This record gives sequence, C-alpha cells and structure tokens, in this order.
Amino acid sequence: MAHFDSDSSSSEDLDIDDISVSDLAMSANSDTTDFGSIAVSVVKADICNLQVKVDVVVNTCPGSLDLTSSATSKALLTRGGPTIAQELLGKGPITEGAIVVTSGGNLTCKKIYHTTLKSRRHNHAQGVKTLMNACLTQAESSRYTSIAFPALGTGNLKYPKQVVASAMFGAIEAYNNKHTGTCIRSVFFVIFPTNTDVYSAFTCASKKEDTSPREAKSGTVLGVTIKVNVGSLVEQTADAIMTTTTRALDLNNGNLCKSVLAEGGPGLQTECKAKYPNGLKHGDIAVISAGKLNTCKYVYCGAIPRFDRNEPGIGNPEDLYKQVITSCLQQAAKDGLTSICFPALGTGRLKYPPFHAARYTLTAISAFLSDNPNTSIQTVIIAVHNTSDVVRSTLGAYESELKRLTGRTPSVQSMASMGEAPDRMTPEFCAYMYKANILPPPYWTKFRDDQSIKEWASEQEQTLELVDVDEDEFEAIATIVNQSWRADKHTLGRDAEGLAVLGYTGLDITEIKRVENLTLYEQYANKRQQIFCESGKAGLYPVLEKVPGIKNGQSTIKSLLNGEWADRLYAEVNEEYFLHGTKPENVESVYTQGLDPRLANKAVLGAAVYMAESSTKADQYADARNSRQTTGLTLFLVRACLGNICRVTKCRQMRRPPCTDSTCSVDECTHVERYDSVVEEEQYIFREFVVYDRTQVYPEYVITYDRV
Repeated sequence: MAHFDSDSSSSEDLDIDDISVSDLAMSANSDTTDFGSIAVSVVKADICNLQVKVDVVVNTCPGSLDLTSSATSKALLTRGGPTIAQELLGKGPITEGAIVVTSGGNLTCKKIYHTTLKSRRHNHAQGVKTLMNACLTQAESSRYTSIAFPALGTGNLKYPKQVVASAMFGAIEAYNNKHTGTCIRSVFFVIFPTNTDVYSAFTCASKKEDTSPREAKSGTVLGVTIKVNVGSLVEQTADAIMTTTTRALDLNNGNLCKSVLAEGGPGLQTECKAKYPNGLKHGDIAVISAGKLNTCKYVYCGAIPRFDRNEPGIGNPEDLYKQVITSCLQQAAKDGLTSICFPALGTGRLKYPPFHAARYTLTAISAFLSDNPNTSIQTVIIAVHNTSDVVRSTLGAYESELKRLTGRTPSVQSMASMGEAPDRMTPEFCAYMYKANILPPPYWTKFRDDQSIKEWASEQEQTLELVDVDEDEFEAIATIVNQSWRADKHTLGRDAEGLAVLGYTGLDITEIKRVENLTLYEQYANKRQQIFCESGKAGLYPVLEKVPGIKNGQSTIKSLLNGEWADRLYAEVNEEYFLHGTKPENVESVYTQGLDPRLANKAVLGAAVYMAESSTKADQYADARNSRQTTGLTLFLVRACLGNICRVTKCRQMRRPPCTDSTCSVDECTHVERYDSVVEEEQYIFREFVVYDRTQVYPEYVITYDRV
C-alpha cells in the first residue's frame, strides 16, 4: 500500500462521504494502491459487468463513436441498451481527449465517458496520461467519487502494456498531487479476466511503489549528519518532524498534514487552535505535541507561500522558505533536541521545483549550523516520499545538493577547498566556473550528478542514453514549441517551399526524449568553460538583448522559460535554448555525434550550425522541400553557448566568426580576437543564430512531432 505526501493547498477540503470497505473490496482478484485519498484497485473483471457500483465507466472507441468496432464497446451497447446509442447520435466525430457523456443505460454506473485514443508510434504514455486527466477532471466537475478505466490502448491500438500500466498509475499520482482536495475516492483499472499478461503488467506497476523508509544518501556538514531518506514523513524517527500547513493551521487541508493528523490523532488540531487562535503568517511555525505519534516528540507546522507568488505584502518565497527551515532548527535547538525531520518542503501543490527546494533547504541548514557550532542537533533528516518516477527527480535534487554541500563531489567542490560560489554575473563567478569540475546536469537520470562526467565515462561502456522525459519536462518543451509558433509566417520564404499545400496550422508533439550523451556533453561543457574564462577576463560579454545594435531583444525561447528552466542557463556566457529542424536521415547522427557545420556549407552565413528561436523557422528544415510530409518529423531543442555575439544585418559567406576589431570585422583576417557567434537580423523573416564550432551546441532533446 502506498501513501503520497503532498503540500497543503489553500482550498478547503471537500465534504464527501467515504466509500464503504465492501465497495472497495471487489473480490480476491484485486490489488489496491493508495495515492493520497484516492484508492486505485487493479481488478480482473468485465467492465460491463462490475460487481461494485461506480459513478463512471470509461469507454474508448473510434472517433466516429461507432460502438460496434470493438468487443468492449459492443458489450457496453448490448448490456447498456439502445438508449446509449441514441444519446450518441450526432455527437461524433471526436478528437483524442474529447469526452462525450451518456447515461449508463441498463448498467449500474451513472455515466459512461466515451472517448478516443489515436494510433501512435511514440509517446503512448503521454497520450494515456492526457486522456486520463481529462476523464478525472470531468468526473471531478460532476462531483463523482468513483470511476472505472479499461487498460487504455492495449487492445486494437496495441499500446505497450507495461508503458500503459505505468502511465495510468502515474496519471493518478499526478492528479492527486495537483488536486489534494479531490472528491474522487476510488479508481478501478479493470482488466478482462483472460488478459493475464495485461493484468500482470498492472500488478507489477502497482508494486513499484515502495513506501518502506530507507536511507538513500547521507553526509556530514559541520559535524552534523544530514540524511536524505526515502519514505513517509510519519514513518521517520526523529525528536521533531516538520509539516507544511495553511496559515489557518487547518491540518485537514493537504495530504502531508493530513497524514500527520491521522497518525497523531485529533488532539493535534485541537492544540493548534488553542495555542494559535489567529493562525500563522508565512514564514512562521507552530509548535505542538506529537499526540499519538510514537516516532517523535514534537510536530512543527510551517506556512510558506507558493513558489510562483512573489507579490507585494507576501514576501519573497525563497526568504520565507529558508525562514521556516531556520525557525524549526532554532526551536529544536532551544528544546535541546538532537534530531529533526523535514519533508521535501514545497514540492507538491506549492510548486517549488525540486532543485530550488533542495537548494533552499540545505542552504538554510548549512547557514544555521555555521552560526550555531555548539547546537544540540546531531542529525537532520529529509524525507522524500516514495520512489516512483514522478518524485524521483525530487530525490535526485536533494541527493545532488547534499553532495554539493558536503564537498564529496569535486565538481563544485567543498567550501573549504574552493570557497562559496561568488555572486552571479561577475568576473569572479566566471573564474569560479572555469575551474569547476564537470558534472552531468542535475536533472539527468541515467548519468546522475553524484559523480563527474569523466568518472561516468570511464565506468560505462554505453555513454549515450535516450531517456523519456517526465510530464513537467514535456509540458515545458511543448510550451516552447507551441508558443514560439508563428502561424502567419509558416508558409513564407524560400525555406518554406512545399509547406503551404499541406494545409497545416500548427505542430503536435508525439514524443520527447532527453539526450544523455556523456561524450558530447563533456565537449560542450569544456568549450563553455573556455568561454567562461574569456568572458570573465573581458568583464562579461554583453547579454543578447544588450549586444550593440540589437533590435529584437532577448530570444523568444528565453522569454518562455519558467524559473527552473531559466536557472539551467548561464547568462554570463550567453547560454540559450534554441530549436533546430533535422531531416529524418540525420536524426541519429545528431544525437550520437552532434551537429555538423559542414552539412550547411551552402547556407547564407556559410558552413555553420544554424538555430532558430521559433518553431516555425525550425520546422521548415525538418524535411526536404521537394518531399514534405505531415508525420514523424523531428526538432532538436539544443543548448547553445553564444559567448561574445556579433550582430550582422546582411548575410555573407563566412568560414568562422569575424574578428572583434571594428576596423576589420572579417572572418579571413589574421587577427586573433574573434567573436564566438553571429546573429543576423533584419534581412530575413526570422533571426538567424549561428555558431561555427560544433562543440558550442549540445542537442539536449529530441522532439518528434506531426504537422496538424
């Protein structure tokens, strides 16, 4: 049985009758997993003849709403009666994700949600998750408490059963994390009794959720042991545990404090109201007893704002976050406690990216220990709940930050040997980064940043991995592609030849893979360090929007990045994300060997790597002009280090960037000092971003898409 901790929300809990135990226990042929307040049961049954009453049954069918096309739809039609077909008349066709609601007819359910999935070669998981989210949202809006799904896409569409099983559990977990006050209490994954391989895939997927507490990583900071443990907060043993709560100190609001209340008993809520009748301010904590909890002596309740709420009068979220951590440590020391446990604070409904949460938490802990060398505290535990894919990035963020803080990873090195990082956007920071060892990015999952790139490469025979992105990465990249699209420009210009006849108006992403290539990333990071060195010596190169003469400001993609993604980039060296369209025959060579400037020797600025800030421009290069297609196309989202940028307004053939001498500015001269990149604007519809050194670009994501 799995339980999922999440941060409290500001909405009030819904008043919903609990489903009876008998309703949940369908038969011996069931396996149940808890996601917060949602119980998910995998059952062997005919979805048309369930032995338990559910509010909603989900039926997948063709977009035409033809219920005679599959065995399940036929059975629904037969057993539900003709009223179902009558209610569907005139409602089709529908597209993927759309829902047509009918009555249950003669079935025991209240409603049937008729919907459709499309056939696809890639990204089956995202299609399943999107569809499930739509169904759950629809059920939520109707105040339904139970819903039954078939094994989506595993029939005629032949979606991979293991992928579907994992995606369906992941969809419920993600929904619960985002809707902690949901009225949905019961979800059934209904597998036809003879589909034993599908049932096996679902039971295996359910058992991947492991809540047994265990120590993941530990380190020592100024003599105090810091542990990152995997497991539920209430299962950790410490003198005090900390939970988030609302400012009103409503312990029924939010799964994390609910779990504390459930174990500690109603007396905890009574004590909160008695001792803190006016509630809390953001950044404050309430100190109460442990009640019936036998794993701790005290419970500290803290209130912090959402990560994206930096409004006047609320206070800076980072400062308030650190204030709560510090207040808990001060209180524990005041009480003479030796141990305290924090959750992965803020990573649920409060929207703190794991990297930020880990950095804020461990920075506050380190600062407290530095200021209080004689503290009674000997152990600090951070409980990261569960090890499923959705929260694995959270665990990795805390482990990586602990490695950085304790100095066991030489990349950022210990404070004793290298000192704390200087302020950003300074020559000192550039010098610091030039000296740092090279680690994989903290969000990589195959090659983690707990050791250097060189260490990984020396240990691994396979130095390249294409990794499925998680939901947050998918959404962030989809935002870049969709919001940089210029519908009014996609058929204009010579490079758009052959596109107008396709009649499309946008792009539909079907799959995204992250490229974890140790060799290419090391080459890129080495080049970036060289540019850090030169930028620092020059007193920092001007950022793109401040390059002399530049008219169109910062890149479109940079303006679309959320805080977490923006923090990935180093403005000190003009690091940016761009899009690059790639023909099908070149895709594999790009993610294995990198982008090759020699393949663009006839382009307007010579043989170089060309990059776009708009998906409209990049899309024009995804196939040959005389052989356009609508499906299975590829864009790369590349990370590029532009360094010292040269702006030009008229294209000319160049073999390398021009020199920085304003009296010369040509590429074939003998001068030593040269720009690192070229940006052309004004001559064409879109700006051109160009580098002549392949190691200045890292192809980080492979985006497969259709023109629609």
